[in-house]
Amino acid sequence: GSPKLNFEFQTQMDTQASSPMELFGMKRPKPKRRVSNVLLALSAVILLCVNFQVVNAVCPSGCKCDDENLHVICVDANLDIVPITLNPSVEKIILRNNRIKTVDHGISFYLELVHIDLSHNHLVKIQANSFSKQTKLVQLNLSNNKISSLSNRTFGGFGSGNKEGLPSLAVLNLHDNLLEELEPGIFSYTPNIEELDLSQNKIKQLDANVTNRSEEHTSELQSHHDL
Repeated sequence: GSPKLNFEFQTQMDTQASSPMELFGMKRPKPKRRVSNVLLALSAVILLCVNFQVVNAVCPSGCKCDDENLHVICVDANLDIVPITLNPSVEKIILRNNRIKTVDHGISFYLELVHIDLSHNHLVKIQANSFSKQTKLVQLNLSNNKISSLSNRTFGGFGSGNKEGLPSLAVLNLHDNLLEELEPGIFSYTPNIEELDLSQNKIKQLDANVTNRSEEHTSELQSHHDL
């Protein structure tokens, strides 16, 4: 009878205790795989965020980026497009003497811009809504390009999010382009403009309904800028 009892006792122990730790009353530690996976995922997110910030602060070759004063100068830098990797808080961008052909939504990354210089490029057209995010913009230089037309949505009428256009714009330089005429009300969304340079274009007459100003003020602009 003893061997049978021993066999039954051993079988019972084998059934109830699947490891030596359980045999002596010790609890098996819980798996850590799930916790490790969570930590790994969090680390990946943090790494991506860090990399995103780094990417958004890259200074292109040929440019000088001053993160203290928030100025970027890219003169003769052989740029074909407006850089989108600058400091998002930049306030002044000088992109003079490059090969930029169009202004598109790339400029919308920079909400704090006060001054933009795109003179002496190859600009042919300005996409509608290109400056829809630049509500703080004070000076815009588009001189010495090949711009042949501007629409009523170039400087305003952007629709939802910004119906007021460019309320801070005071200086707009369109000197030496290929403009022949301007649509009525094109500057109606720039209520605080003080200096408008349209010289060296093909415009013969500047009507008051174009500037949305008085005829006296319009005549003064014509005389001042030799249209």
